[in-house]
Amino acid sequence: MTLISTYQKGSLMFLFGDLLVSNDAIRDKPTDLPSRYSTAQTTPEFVSGLAQKVIIISDDLCAAWAGSRIHARGILRHIRDNLTPPLDISQIHTLIDDFDGITAQEKSELALLFILMKRDENGAPIGLQVVAENAKVAKIGAEHKFRFAGSGDYHFFETIAFEVTRASSSINAFENALFTIIARGAISFRQEIEDGTPLHYRYGGGFEIATFFALTDRFEKVPYATYFWWNPTDTNEVELKAVFSNSYDDRGNLHMNRYLVDSGGILDKAHYEVSAPFQPPKNGEPSPPDLLEQHIQIHHCVKEGSPDQQIVIRKGTPQSFQANVQGKRFRCVGFECLKKDLLAV
Repeated sequence: MTLISTYQKGSLMFLFGDLLVSNDAIRDKPTDLPSRYSTAQTTPEFVSGLAQKVIIISDDLCAAWAGSRIHARGILRHIRDNLTPPLDISQIHTLIDDFDGITAQEKSELALLFILMKRDENGAPIGLQVVAENAKVAKIGAEHKFRFAGSGDYHFFETIAFEVTRASSSINAFENALFTIIARGAISFRQEIEDGTPLHYRYGGGFEIATFFALTDRFEKVPYATYFWWNPTDTNEVELKAVFSNSYDDRGNLHMNRYLVDSGGILDKAHYEVSAPFQPPKNGEPSPPDLLEQHIQIHHCVKEGSPDQQIVIRKGTPQSFQANVQGKRFRCVGFECLKKDLLAV
């Protein structure tokens, strides 16, 4: 499935997209995906691999696409090469209309979402705006607004609970909104990993998220996400079973590492690199190593064979995790073997 979406909460906006790419050709063998770590978990024959669908076009513009990868890259390159500040919504629409590299029919089959930062005559930021081509709109409650496209929209919006519960008072409004969308992606990620049927919901092993960071005065992708998979046992222990760690290098390439572990150490490790479609802009100073100051950790506590789960989203260098599932506190097993390797990612 494919899903791209903007998420707006008040004045905050986030752009996110999945990684899965498919085509009409039937492949001879299943495609290797980060979330398919068991021989029982197959992929459909039409799944062809992974691609970044969230694109940083300039300091003031990011985009996401759904549809033909070739058509999307052509039109996004055209926009990147012909932008003239200050940006506004009408300029984006004009550049899309002027692009003659694809037909009108092909444009109608391509979904594009943009978030741009509008600035005044002195270059000071005024506010974020959204441009949507061939996308839908959804509101959830009074505060949450989405523009979205892709075949995964029903699953993502209709079958997954939304609000973050029991948010810590130590996180700010930006982090609360970011963690809200991360939590929704984390639930879909669990379903993707656990499902073994060939035609179920599938996003390619996770989501990318971009937003405007006031610290650097430009759009950046959220730099880190590490998923820890804990399995509570009958002996009041919670054993680490798998870790999925995502990060970006300085060229914008996404590195996805999958670890399978037990209390004795790392059983298996796989690495996937998803190239950036074109290199990120080099304007301004280099980004700090971590725009959120600390790693983002998504901890899944899942009882094997049970639909019950606890998802905890935290910031901080990976460390031991105290799990509280169904009112019981568990001692964690199997973490120390990973700490050194994760910190080197």
